[in-house]
Amino acid sequence: MQNRRRSDDSTKNITNKLYENVAEKKWKERKRNLLYLIFQFLKDECYFESAECLEAEARLSPQFSVCDNVDLPTVLQEYESYFYLRYQKQPKICKQLEKPLQLARDGKSSAKHKLRPKKSESKDHSKQDDISDLMSIQSLIKDGGSDTTAEASFKESSTPSSIYKAPELLELSDNITREIVTSNLDVKWDDVVGLEKAKQALQETLIFPLQHPQLFQGILAPWKSVLLYGPPGTGKTMLAKALASEGKFTFFNITATSVVSKWRGESEKLIRVLFETAKHKAPSVVFLDEFEALACRSTDDHEGSKRLRAEFLMQLDGLNSSTSEQVFVLAITNSPWALQSSILRRFEKRIFVDLPNEEDREVIIRQLLPESGGTNLNCFIDYNSVAQRTEGYSGSDLKTMCREAAMSVLRQTLAKAENTTSKSGKLKKLNVTTNDVEQAISRTKPSTSTKKNIYKEWELSHGSG
Repeated sequence: MQNRRRSDDSTKNITNKLYENVAEKKWKERKRNLLYLIFQFLKDECYFESAECLEAEARLSPQFSVCDNVDLPTVLQEYESYFYLRYQKQPKICKQLEKPLQLARDGKSSAKHKLRPKKSESKDHSKQDDISDLMSIQSLIKDGGSDTTAEASFKESSTPSSIYKAPELLELSDNITREIVTSNLDVKWDDVVGLEKAKQALQETLIFPLQHPQLFQGILAPWKSVLLYGPPGTGKTMLAKALASEGKFTFFNITATSVVSKWRGESEKLIRVLFETAKHKAPSVVFLDEFEALACRSTDDHEGSKRLRAEFLMQLDGLNSSTSEQVFVLAITNSPWALQSSILRRFEKRIFVDLPNEEDREVIIRQLLPESGGTNLNCFIDYNSVAQRTEGYSGSDLKTMCREAAMSVLRQTLAKAENTTSKSGKLKKLNVTTNDVEQAISRTKPSTSTKKNIYKEWELSHGSG
């Protein structure tokens, strides 16, 4: 029995030693692979002096090299993807230190292998860096462009890394920068029918101060925050699109999903980074769509929502008190009564975007169903009569009604074409009459006419337009 136990113990010891040897060998191989990955990365990024120092200090053999399909950025990217799939959050690789880290040598360091770069090599490397920098700048210049255009393009596309020391804030800034509207929305002020009061307020806030800055000073300083409220479909978002198309500034299109995070404390950071990035890219507009989702009034608010609103109020106070910052806030909401009074007080202009009147409705219907033009329709409509019958309709309701009128004529034409045996090719233009529009009105009801009085009452007590 004792001999058997001794045999079992010796077998276990041998197994443990073999396991330790395998683990140690695997760790050494992993360490060696990591050193070669770093060495290759330094060479790829043109850090030749650092690569030479690493090669000498780590005693890397020139007989080994990383495989063709492996590099350090790919390994890091794979790790980030795995981490995000598991934890639904990007990993934090680096952190900011309160005090600079001092590199201490313990006597085992290979200081004797430290290389002092030669002067000639240093000059060559500096020349190469200068050439690479010049190439990166020239890539921003279009044919026939100038250095000024390149500088503006770089400012527009770059992340303000100089104002963010912490890597996590720089990452949040990248997320905010993605919300910048870079394409031309092609909406002009004339495309917005009516709403003269709202147009004037936006032009006084953004367009005119940039064109005539010497006039808008002191008591004439432009508004820094404007709230547009009213029934849905009245043109609030279209006003914002016209502003983004006509103005020469950076336009941030922000929704609740842009600045709300499930991670504790990250929503406040997003708000802070949003305004800091807007200041960096000034003149700029922070457009907040469906603002009630961010600043709604509730008795059982989550602690995170309270902190987010507190941070937003602090940033808004900073804008309103500063006359030098060219950052403006434009918010729109369909439910102004749901907003907290503390937030309403920060908006200097609160403008009611009402339903279109009879004259505006007639203009909208003429645009959607023109008498003649490049459309496939021939319209024979009493526009004044139709405008009188559509009281309480919003611009969106009128568009739905006009589409229904045109579609009803198309349905009848297609039904007749299917019943006939002739195959004459293309269909002729559709004739839309007043009767077709009246039938569409009977089938399409206004979506917001019942709440018109509520908006009027709120305007009397809270409006500032």
